[in-house]
Amino acid sequence: MPDNLASERTLHISLTGGTGYVGSTLLQLIATMPVNSVKVNALARSTSQLLAALGWTVLPSWLRVIEGRLPEVPGALFFDKPHVLVHFAVKQIDHDGSGFQQTNVEGTSALLAKTNAHTSGVIYGSTLSVLGQGAQLAVTEQAPLYPQTDLAKSRAMAEALCYEWATLQDKTAYGLRPRFILGRNDRYVLPGLARLVEKNQSVGDGSQQFSVIAVEDYARVILGLCRYMRSAAVREHTPVNVGYRESIRFRDLHYMLAQALSVSTTSLTAIPTYRWLPWLMRRLPLKGIAQKATQLELIGFDHYADVKALEERIGSDITGKPTRETVREIIRQWVVYSHGQDALASGG
Repeated sequence: MPDNLASERTLHISLTGGTGYVGSTLLQLIATMPVNSVKVNALARSTSQLLAALGWTVLPSWLRVIEGRLPEVPGALFFDKPHVLVHFAVKQIDHDGSGFQQTNVEGTSALLAKTNAHTSGVIYGSTLSVLGQGAQLAVTEQAPLYPQTDLAKSRAMAEALCYEWATLQDKTAYGLRPRFILGRNDRYVLPGLARLVEKNQSVGDGSQQFSVIAVEDYARVILGLCRYMRSAAVREHTPVNVGYRESIRFRDLHYMLAQALSVSTTSLTAIPTYRWLPWLMRRLPLKGIAQKATQLELIGFDHYADVKALEERIGSDITGKPTRETVREIIRQWVVYSHGQDALASGG
């Protein structure tokens, strides 16, 4: 195949957040695809850092590292041919106490300012939490924003910057809104739920519903939207809910983890989830209580989103997967990865 034809069929992606949970999974997925399917320019502090995150020793030919960090953005990040900006460089935890504004808001603004005429659109890794901490059941993309934490507020502001850029440039912007992203190297959701299981604690009556997606399927969603953006030549700016069409209930997640970890569920202590309880907790003068209130809201209330808008763009092959079977396999992989094969064997 002539080089120019191969280039036309190649999907070009400018990526931020390649060392993170979703970004590294996206790169690992691309590594399994045919040669010249996708080429990536990835922003990273160093080549060695990106290789370490991926568990690789050498860079493949389709991946080029552009050294830098937000909010400083090297112009070389962007291709001189049609490409999509996939923006997943998000500060999730404020370890240094500097807040989320510099990376999540100022970084996004600087990034968009450096795009060029060949940038066809942006896919931003947002979150369903921009709708607030309260219950959300089958919410659509038209639900009003109500971010309540500093992190969620910064994500909502970054989303808005992407939509503003797309409007001014007559291009496309998608703000992806998942709730729980599960995977074998998940460091937050499954470990947190497992701690409840090991303490014989449950939350609420267990009927609360969640949107979930495997991190590998999230990466497939990103690639699907990149291809849709290119093939349909769309010009739109909108949030897109991400998850499987079928929700999963807390009691099912709890039971699957208990079974995998060989923990009895016969004498559970239920933590109540009254609507006013997190509000009250935040007003108590106790260290870390606000964080506990947020965690209670995340797993104590419904957080389930309608995904018809996503299906309209990339079909239902991903969203239509059986949720419980998929989650059960993810939990099996997570237990093996985090606890070892012996833990799984003893878990029946």
